[in-house]
Amino acid sequence: MVSFCCDKCQEVVKKPKIEKHFFTCRTRSVSCVDCGKTFDRAGAASHISCITEKEKYEKQQVPKPFSQRLEGDTDTYCKTCNVAFNSALQGEQHYQSKRHASAVKRRLENENASGASTNNATAQTENNGVQETMKSNGHAISERNKKQNSSNNEEKSCDRIQAKQSSRQKKIGLKKAIKKHVASKGIRLHSLLKKLQKEGFSSDDLEKRVREKVKKSRKLYMDGKRIKLKN
Repeated sequence: MVSFCCDKCQEVVKKPKIEKHFFTCRTRSVSCVDCGKTFDRAGAASHISCITEKEKYEKQQVPKPFSQRLEGDTDTYCKTCNVAFNSALQGEQHYQSKRHASAVKRRLENENASGASTNNATAQTENNGVQETMKSNGHAISERNKKQNSSNNEEKSCDRIQAKQSSRQKKIGLKKAIKKHVASKGIRLHSLLKKLQKEGFSSDDLEKRVREKVKKSRKLYMDGKRIKLKN
């Protein structure tokens, strides 16, 4: 049965007594208790039926909280909260509780943080590997450059020695070099040629040139295979 609430005196009046209440209270409008709509005298007379009590309370009913289960959560044991249950109903009540929702939130945050740290560690390991590779490559390049510089320095030193020998050869001359090595007892031609080659004289036709110098010299002469000084 439809009931109305008087907007003037706030009295709740049922449908059969609404006409009498309009006459005694002198109100201009009333509100339906079930649907909440406002009616005047004619509207209240025509408002015979309204929503049922079931429909009214279904609209006001709060939905049940979402039951969230993570990996390892069963009807008899919650891995997230480390709690055991005596029955499936008790487990379902736990999964709908605020305590379980908070634990789920913390667990998901920890898993995301651990996953991020794992990714960071993997990225750091890869970065370290790249750096080690770059260091090894740089070390190899450095060693190669050192060897190349060493070989270049050796070549330069050889060139300097040859240049000094050639300059010495130009300054001293073959004739003076022969006189320098010929002692009072003389020197064998073979030994003289070796000494002249060590001093930087070219081995090309060296023996022939030595013989010509000795032949033209006034102080040197050939005695068999020995070169001696004239008295």
